[in-house]
Amino acid sequence: MSSMKHANTNYNFKSLPLYSNPEIAIFCDFDETYRPVSSIHQNHSGINKLENFLIEKSGGIPFIIGWISGSNLNSLLNKSRNYLSLLPNFISPNLGTELFWNNDGKLKPDLEWDELIKASGYQKSQTTRLAKEIRREGIELEQQDNDYQGKNKACFYYYGYSKNEHSIKIIKSMAKKKGMKAMITKCNPAAGDPENAFDVDFIPNCCGKKEIVAFIQHKFTIPRSKSFAFGDSCNDIDMLHAVSNAYLVGNADLKAQQLFPSVTKASYCHGILEILKKSSVVTTKKEA
Repeated sequence: MSSMKHANTNYNFKSLPLYSNPEIAIFCDFDETYRPVSSIHQNHSGINKLENFLIEKSGGIPFIIGWISGSNLNSLLNKSRNYLSLLPNFISPNLGTELFWNNDGKLKPDLEWDELIKASGYQKSQTTRLAKEIRREGIELEQQDNDYQGKNKACFYYYGYSKNEHSIKIIKSMAKKKGMKAMITKCNPAAGDPENAFDVDFIPNCCGKKEIVAFIQHKFTIPRSKSFAFGDSCNDIDMLHAVSNAYLVGNADLKAQQLFPSVTKASYCHGILEILKKSSVVTTKKEA
């Protein structure tokens, strides 16, 4: 098992083997799914038990596990410091607009994914103009902090809670005319978001959490039946629908639980481990 050191964390992480032909894929949201935002819950999240399980199973049926998160890469690595010891096989930050593979302790971008984004014609510079045009419609957007911005993603908050349905249609329509996708979901305060607000993310049309899932499934010919996904909020719902084994963790946002009924009994990594341990897809040993 290899280890990696990232300049922004000053911390050594171990790495799981990266199989060239994995048979199982495990997709996890990060904040409030894989890692509690509150330091109070981090010591009891079950991360050590989950990491030990993954290390134990890494010599059996070949699998890959990774994060699909709204945060950027540096933020994810910094949040991981003093919390976990094992980095996953892949990380897709900025709401599935980037994809990195942990290859022998080095994070390398997926060039095929980057080419798809380039071919989409997305230009982040257009999002500033789009936000100004939306504000002229009386829809006030507030730019989010740098932890949530990315080279292929521009993030804003929208606080128009009382008139959201009509405004959301306008935002999506105006983004579509610019050749981009507007991802709009109710904010989750447990993950550090403001109350009564919406996340508004302008990204390439080819990107998103479910699009990353589909890309990785296709890349390695992994069927839905051998794909797992775990999340905690409304912006995970599309990702959950992209696999056969999909769950919200026990601490998930109540609005998300109303939209997706499959919820683990346990919270955070305990919930992820709960499902993986009882799944014959993961626990059955590969025959020699």
